[in-house]
Amino acid sequence: MSEEMNFDDEIDLRAIAQTIWNARLLIVMAVAAIALLAFAVSSWVLPRKYQASAYLLVKKPVAFAQVDPSLITALPALADLAKAASMPDVLEPVLKDPAVVAAFGYEAISLADLTAMSSAAAQGLDTIRLQVTDTDPGRAALLANAWAAQVSGKLNATYSAAAIAQTLVPQVTQSQKAYQQAQAALEEAIAKSSYDAVSAQRNRKQADLEGALASISRNARMMNDLQLFEKELGGLAPQAPISLGDGLVLTALRQRSLTALSERVVSSNNSQVSTTANPSDQLLLNVDINQAGSAAQTDPLVLQIDSAALANITASDALESIARLRAVLQGQLTQLQGEQSRLEQELPQLQRDLEQAQAQLSQLRTLRDYSLKQYTNLIVQQSAASVEEVASLSAPASAPAQSVSPNVLKNTALAGMAGLMLAVLWVLLQSWWQTSGVKQPKQQM
Repeated sequence: MSEEMNFDDEIDLRAIAQTIWNARLLIVMAVAAIALLAFAVSSWVLPRKYQASAYLLVKKPVAFAQVDPSLITALPALADLAKAASMPDVLEPVLKDPAVVAAFGYEAISLADLTAMSSAAAQGLDTIRLQVTDTDPGRAALLANAWAAQVSGKLNATYSAAAIAQTLVPQVTQSQKAYQQAQAALEEAIAKSSYDAVSAQRNRKQADLEGALASISRNARMMNDLQLFEKELGGLAPQAPISLGDGLVLTALRQRSLTALSERVVSSNNSQVSTTANPSDQLLLNVDINQAGSAAQTDPLVLQIDSAALANITASDALESIARLRAVLQGQLTQLQGEQSRLEQELPQLQRDLEQAQAQLSQLRTLRDYSLKQYTNLIVQQSAASVEEVASLSAPASAPAQSVSPNVLKNTALAGMAGLMLAVLWVLLQSWWQTSGVKQPKQQM
């Protein structure tokens, strides 16, 4: 009898596994039903909650040399500031914020509710996270931002260095007056200064000098080419006709000379400084070009360059034409050299006058710039002290797109696991009940 009872008390794992396997459909159906129920409740019944976080950047107060450091309150530890942010005297004004009142409407929200919905924590070395949980994402962001504004206002009012701006007011006023006086003196000097006129005159004379040097160089090359060509024609008999090639060369030289003369006359007419400074130079150029024009009317080399016309030109005619060209070019060269000498004498004096006028303006500009720098630095320092914030909103809260609860997948999975355990337990209990009910009559027999 005792052996049979000991055998019955042993657990038969194969029988348990077989029992579970036989009831697998029931277990699956139970798990699916419970998981589906949890999914439905999480998705459509339970209220969704959203979390919005605002981040405050907290830094040490700025200390200026003009302010006694004892006037600036020491900043507590970041963890203590985060704990103080959840105090009733900080949260209560949030409930009275007009935007918060308008957002909640007739829904009553108490200080206890806001305390339960909010949490503050220190992150890193200089950041406080203010987090609000609510069923409406927009309201959660609104509460977080209003709370952040209240906290930053409290911190700035207690620990910022805004009061030191008042100590800089006399210095700012004095530096502003000095800058205005320096600016007025500079404007008056600019109005009376001859810098622009002297600079324009210097630039014109410099351009005239460059033009004269270019014309001298061009005339020198022309006279050198005429001299070389004259040497080539010197070996011919005076009445001997020149070749077609020499005729073309003579014609090209003549055209180059007349072109150089014409360009010089035009450049001289366009230079007001040269014509007004030395009218005899312009007159000489006009005579030279008129002489060149008269020579062009009597000289067949100007336009007629065909072989028949060149065949009638003798060496003496060519040498005479070259001599006339050299004479005109030599006259122009003499004039250009005189103009070069005159301009080279005038430019240094103009440069000295220009440097003197520039030095006077530069001195006044330096004084003005120094006054402006002093004034600007004081204004920047005063502005920095006025708006210097111990706490500032580094990342405002925005309405979250995803809810933090309920977690549908997590709830569904947990419900499925719980359903599985309950179903297995039910099957085992039912099997044990049936088995124990069969054995009891046998034992009684």
